[in-house]
Amino acid sequence: MSNEQEKINRWFQKHPWNHQAFFNRPHATRRHFLELVGTGVTASFLARRPAKAADVAAAGVTTKNTAQNVIFILMAGAPSHTDTFDFKMVNGVTPASFAPDTINGLSFPVGLMPKLATLAGDFAIARNVQAHAVVHSVCQTWVQIGRNPAASLGNIAPNIGSIVALQKASERLPGHVLPTFLALNSDGAVSSGYLDATYAPFKVDPTTAGLPNTTNSLGQTRWNEMYTQMHAEDDALRVNSPLGQPVEDMDNLYTSGQGLMYDPTVQSVFTYSSADSTRYGSSSFGNALIVAKQALAAGQGTRFIQVTVGGWDMHVDIY
Repeated sequence: MSNEQEKINRWFQKHPWNHQAFFNRPHATRRHFLELVGTGVTASFLARRPAKAADVAAAGVTTKNTAQNVIFILMAGAPSHTDTFDFKMVNGVTPASFAPDTINGLSFPVGLMPKLATLAGDFAIARNVQAHAVVHSVCQTWVQIGRNPAASLGNIAPNIGSIVALQKASERLPGHVLPTFLALNSDGAVSSGYLDATYAPFKVDPTTAGLPNTTNSLGQTRWNEMYTQMHAEDDALRVNSPLGQPVEDMDNLYTSGQGLMYDPTVQSVFTYSSADSTRYGSSSFGNALIVAKQALAAGQGTRFIQVTVGGWDMHVDIY
């Protein structure tokens, strides 16, 4: 070995090469890059949340915290907001009968909604709201579940009323016979989604005849005998069922239905007079509001009521 080679070897021994070759060094793949970018975007969004919450907390607003029940009116369609709660007077177009007036700094069509005008101090109008849905059906589902129906879990998301039923389940008393979540004139209402069927809406279209199918043609005594016999034979499969949750859900449905049978309180809630119907406008919507009022006044467990009213979709011949 030459003296020059020995010098080079001694130098390398004294100054060893501890760095990895380029192809062995840690590197970022495209997947790793997207993970980092996604984490950063999410973190930047969440970082703003406390600040916004602090702004609200510092606004000096004190919530009343007194609401006990909810009547949610789903208006399936699109009323003209410039004729109602975001009123714009257009000379030669807006009917003079709308008789707009300024109430608490708000231009309001007193002639169109005279009764609401007298209650202007009792409700709030949210005007800076933007809907991302481009069709009615998507938006109607959106307001019932509080999230994008097109999202990954949108098709199994529960109705807000079902969430309320779940949250209020511990407050139900043994004597409560009415469902926690009622859906009136709402055959197409979103159901309980991924929650237990116990929290699903009880759907009814109110009529003057009251709640249907709450009596049996064979009489109450015979019906009770048949119901007791059914449980004697089927409880092994109904209670803690080896067939799974769907069978237990069906048993809970039977039990809830049995509680509505032959109960005078139930009939008083779902029955109304022709005079009351006339007073509420002689419409299916008005009739549903009568039942909603009576259900809450009865104090039998109902906490959330959804009432659907259609016919608001106005594209032509508005006036």
